[in-house]
Amino acid sequence: MDTISAQIDDELEQKFRSEISKRIGDHRDAIKRAIEEAIKLWLKKRPPPSGAIKKSIFLEGIELCEKNAERLIQEADETFTKGAHTAAFILGFTAWEEAGKAFLFLQNWEKDEILREKWIREFKNHLDKIRLAYEFTQTSHFKRLIRLSPRVRELFFPEGKEESKIKVVMDKKYSKEVFRSRGQVLFVNYNFNNNKFESPSDFVNPSLAANIIGSARDSLNALRIIKNEIITHVS
Repeated sequence: MDTISAQIDDELEQKFRSEISKRIGDHRDAIKRAIEEAIKLWLKKRPPPSGAIKKSIFLEGIELCEKNAERLIQEADETFTKGAHTAAFILGFTAWEEAGKAFLFLQNWEKDEILREKWIREFKNHLDKIRLAYEFTQTSHFKRLIRLSPRVRELFFPEGKEESKIKVVMDKKYSKEVFRSRGQVLFVNYNFNNNKFESPSDFVNPSLAANIIGSARDSLNALRIIKNEIITHVS
């Protein structure tokens, strides 16, 4: 059994001893018992020093991101039909990133909590959210293709390797290029390689907007499938 020594304020000590005498009595182990109860109460009421996000609210975060991604895709579709392709692209891209945010929770599902520092770092990392949205979506599509096609299964798993371990990975260079397109559509840029300005009008077109909205929709669908699988597994 460990011993803890600490200096505390005299007045606080007197009040503490007085309360111990009133509530517990003056027997030999009274102070020890009171200190143990105080420590337990402090640990119970005080939030984790890391400010960790507990697993109990993971599902809430996933569902909020899912609803927001759905709303943004709907607005992107409506904007696209009006010919406002820049706005449609931005709404679609934001929806795609929102789905990626939900995948942050899914990526950490086996853990009891996400530490505050880790969550802030990942939450603010736009490239990571886009990468996760892509990887979870493509992996989900690929696994479904494998289940549907015996020939594909034979090609990729000739020796009966585990399908569950497969994962499609997004190249970091590609993820940067994808996110760079967002800036190109939004802002006037100066290209130092070509020594000329680049205008958003040089990049915005219906095909680009449609593709990004499609990616967001694919990620949202994958999110719903994976989320339902997890919920079924947990329950």
